[in-house]
Amino acid sequence: MEIDIAALDTAGRDELLQHWRSLIGIPPPKHISRSLLIQILAFEGAVRRMRTRIRLLAQPESMRSIVGATQPYQWYGSA
Repeated sequence: MEIDIAALDTAGRDELLQHWRSLIGIPPPKHISRSLLIQILAFEGAVRRMRTRIRLLAQPESMRSIVGATQPYQWYGSA
C-alpha cells in the first residue's frame, strides 16, 4: 500500500492506524500519539520507496523493468 506522505497530516487517527497495520504488519502500541504515528509512517514509507529505487538502480540496465513487460531469462543448466 502506497502512502501519500503529504496526506498523513490531514488523515484521521483511524486512517493512520490502518496505514500502520498495512505498512508495518503488526498493531501499533496502544497509547502512541498521533504525531508519532505520522512521523513513523512517513519515515517507513520513504525508506520503502528508497529501497525499491535502489534495487531498481542496482540492476543492470538491460534487466530494468518496463511497465507491463516480462523479464527474459537465460537457462544455464542442461535441457
